[in-house]
Amino acid sequence: MTIRDILLVVPDEGMLLEPAGIADIFDQANRCLGSAGPTYRLSVSTTLRHRVIHGRSGLNLLADACLGDLDPAQSRDTIIITGRGGSETDRSAIADWLRLAAPHARRTVSVCAGAFILAEAGLLATRERPGRELF
Repeated sequence: MTIRDILLVVPDEGMLLEPAGIADIFDQANRCLGSAGPTYRLSVSTTLRHRVIHGRSGLNLLADACLGDLDPAQSRDTIIITGRGGSETDRSAIADWLRLAAPHARRTVSVCAGAFILAEAGLLATRERPGRELF
């Protein structure tokens, strides 16, 4: 059985429906695939030392780890960035970590405005659509 490590990076002050929905999707995939396919192991991280992610709605989410404590050189199947969050400092810290981590991940993706963090990290600079540049 193949285990695929998925790291979900959640900026503070974002919409928590994104990480909750993604967690449900991977849980459902594990249930449907059973032993016939890969197992997805999801972990949630944030830049905050206390690991409490404050959602825009007033709800909070406890992350598994502080992003600064994670080794960016560790091999990961997928890194997912949710939303954009509220703090420029938070977004910059995520972008800095991603610059180091993305080369070691099979894929790095974003949900919604998380694409702006990927762009800040320089991960979209080589992505073009035929006939015109993305940015």
